[in-house]
Amino acid sequence: MIRLYEINNLQYTMSQIMRWVFQFKSAAEKDDIEYAFSTLCKIVMILHYLSFLWIYVGSEAFLDYEDGALPWQYANTDFHGMNKFQIYVFSTYWVCTVISTVGYGDYSGGTSLEYQVTLFLESSGIFVFANL
Repeated sequence: MIRLYEINNLQYTMSQIMRWVFQFKSAAEKDDIEYAFSTLCKIVMILHYLSFLWIYVGSEAFLDYEDGALPWQYANTDFHGMNKFQIYVFSTYWVCTVISTVGYGDYSGGTSLEYQVTLFLESSGIFVFANL
């Protein structure tokens, strides 16, 4: 919740700065720019939360979730030895490719819970892009 509060503070501050920078634009153009920045802030925040969801689902908390299946962080040797920031960057990359429905297929989940999260993200992406 604190992060949501902070993103709103950032959004308000940036909207005031943009109104000053674009002071010679019409009110409608300023509103459009402010709306675009507001939307961008919300997208970044949603990606942030979904990245942490993916990290959690692939964590050691789910090592015994399913017999014969390992979470993605343990099943793939590419992630062994990575620090938390590197895992976060990868997770954000993965969430972006799944939500945008590009899904390169280079990495995937290993447990049924991870596949359920993947299906949720893909469905959300299809719904969002279809509405756009």
